Amino acid sequence: MKYSKFLVLFTPVSLFVLLQILIQKPSLFYYILFLTLAILLVTAYIFLKESGQKKEQFSFFLLPILFSLSILSYITISDKFTNQLLVIVNFIFVYTLLRNFFYYFFNIKENLKFENFFSYGNLLVVFFVSASAFGIKYFLNAPTSIVALCLLPIFALILYGVIWVNKINMRDGFIFILLGVIVLIEILWIISFLPFNYNTLGLILAICYYVYIGVVRFFLKVGELNTRTTKLYLIFGFISILIIILTSKA
Repeated sequence: MKYSKFLVLFTPVSLFVLLQILIQKPSLFYYILFLTLAILLVTAYIFLKESGQKKEQFSFFLLPILFSLSILSYITISDKFTNQLLVIVNFIFVYTLLRNFFYYFFNIKENLKFENFFSYGNLLVVFFVSASAFGIKYFLNAPTSIVALCLLPIFALILYGVIWVNKINMRDGFIFILLGVIVLIEILWIISFLPFNYNTLGLILAICYYVYIGVVRFFLKVGELNTRTTKLYLIFGFISILIIILTSKA
């Protein structure tokens, strides 16, 4: 418990410092990537070991890992002001997550729920990683197939995390994870031909993800597809994408 409590603050501070270094020295990207992943994995290991939780609880740490790495990738294509803002956001988000994980793992607080963390956190992850992928595709003229291949496992982990945290039977959720990955990759492929910048394309894909996971989560938890709920998600998605397209510049 002693080390876990220490890591609640040490880990986000370390990530803050590493991201600041990356902003100043982009050439150190791969070193920062490795250190970020290593710190988060060690943090997860110590939390699990000291609390005596089952190995399955490692899935909690998918969110801070994916969130931090997605911001790390987005920093490589964004401006300095936005980068500084994202570094602060990452610090607050990871600190809040780890503090709540600490309370939950060591039974300090009861009835803690993480569905909203995963829901909105993963929405941001989808935006950051997809916008980064579109940015890299634009700057390096990378083939769409390579971009899609790189994002495929990330989308799978994101969808798995949402299914897992909502306590949905993985046998029931697996087909929707597979279907979701296929749907997101196909949408990514289609919108890659649109004449918009990487932020706009990333936002469109994030909205598509939000609509899909919202409908799927409701269906798996309730056991049936509610027409009204489905229509609300689809209408929200359509209107949001339409507004983005009409107000965006190529």
